Amino acid sequence: MGRGKYDISAITCHLGNGCSITAVKEGRSVDTSMGFTPLEGVPMGTRSGDLDPAILFYLADKGYTAQALKTLCNKESGLLGISGLSNDIRSLLRLADEGKRAAKLAIDVFCYRVRKYIGAYAAVLEPLDALVFTGASGRTPRACESRSARAWARSAFDSTRRRTIGPSPARRWSVPPKVR
Repeated sequence: MGRGKYDISAITCHLGNGCSITAVKEGRSVDTSMGFTPLEGVPMGTRSGDLDPAILFYLADKGYTAQALKTLCNKESGLLGISGLSNDIRSLLRLADEGKRAAKLAIDVFCYRVRKYIGAYAAVLEPLDALVFTGASGRTPRACESRSARAWARSAFDSTRRRTIGPSPARRWSVPPKVR
């Protein structure tokens, strides 16, 4: 980009089996999707992401113990809980292509929640200079990257050149898993 790290505003989207989205202004994190624990934020492989806290009271009234709720929210929710099939976005993409509606639903919910965070952080960072994707889901453009970015920016992305080709001034970057 030709500027120093303290001269840009960016949203970083680490989208893997665990996920975090961070708003970075002038080189410093000003907000993140994770809260007290990594459970808050977008749905992950097995973690619920944001939810209405009252659901825990409802489930406790149905007989769930504190340990069962902890296991449910951390190990049995997210992509796995929504789809009932897999916690891996790549598997869900394949299953969605095979017509599995639950896999498509999990992908749609995941991408919707990523778009919400991008939109919220873009509003507080204006102007936004870069939108960065990393992690397995972030590196799978069909999975979420282009869906989320396009929906937010209302522009198409050229995934071969990794730059915007529409009206958005922000640049989009995918970070490979290993830098050699």
